Amino acid sequence: MAPDRSCRRCGRWTAEPHRLRCPGCADERMDLDGVVATCHYTDPLRHWIRSFKYHRQDNLAPMLGRLLVESPSLAAQHGRDALAAAHLMMPVPLHPRRIRSRGFNQSYLLARQATAALRSWEGSIPMLETGLLKRHKNTRPQVEMTRKERYTNVADAFSINAFSIDAFSVDSISVDARSVTEPAEIPPRCDESEAGHPAIRGRNVILVDDVMTTGATLNACARVLKAAGAATVTALVLARL
Repeated sequence: MAPDRSCRRCGRWTAEPHRLRCPGCADERMDLDGVVATCHYTDPLRHWIRSFKYHRQDNLAPMLGRLLVESPSLAAQHGRDALAAAHLMMPVPLHPRRIRSRGFNQSYLLARQATAALRSWEGSIPMLETGLLKRHKNTRPQVEMTRKERYTNVADAFSINAFSIDAFSVDSISVDARSVTEPAEIPPRCDESEAGHPAIRGRNVILVDDVMTTGATLNACARVLKAAGAATVTALVLARL
């Protein structure tokens, strides 16, 4: 994916360079402030992601994590600016049952390796945070669902961990994050614990995931983080469909 040929708002491929918004997201209400994608979901990246995610080849995590932050997409100024301005990097969490079934959270492994790779950069880098955003609802897999079904499936699945005492729970595997609702239909979840968490309020957050399809999961996470006071939420993904 050429860095100047992807929409900065939703990550879709665009015919013209440097698009701030494309026809695919022009009429969408997005809670994400931007999307930085490494590539389209095509081989060989597709094969690597499926082997990593579904065939327990977590030995691919270092290579894929480096690819996240060393790709041409981040060579583009908007990608570098998003990371340079970020305070926190958060993996999209999995529900505990899914972690027990899969054996690991692929987004957590990607975020950890990406954070390690960023240490060679000059200037500040975002801190890996894994304890604040949680997935309290164990939803069905999103594969082969329609767009509307995906939004409904992840509705009200995420929340802020009100019992997280540390502002930065580094390297503790989180619970899960796969929710959002069709933005026009269901209001964002916002209880007292999310009204303004001190570790999130005013901070710029990078959300890490392996693949972005409709954006339902990432937008769901972004809505919860925005309700908790996040200033901006940007998605960093390996592949964009």
